[in-house]
Amino acid sequence: MSKEIDKAKELIIKFMEYPNLIDSSEDFRAKECALICVKNEYYSLREQLFNLRACGVIEKSKTYLARLDDLNEQEELIIKEINKQ
Repeated sequence: MSKEIDKAKELIIKFMEYPNLIDSSEDFRAKECALICVKNEYYSLREQLFNLRACGVIEKSKTYLARLDDLNEQEELIIKEINKQ
């Protein structure tokens, strides 16, 4: 779980370096940008996983569903950590 905490903190810190993204508080802007990045990244990872399943690289449904659950859980944990910051 510390991997997700580190990722959340890293994203927030990166976006705090860009002070003029939106007209609101700096912390809020950084969090919003970090959330967008996480959502986009995990959308892309789920899409790649789907494509691997569709091409037959991942043959078993159980494997596909387990990996999909892992991705969803990781995304959820990172989003929670970003919101805590």
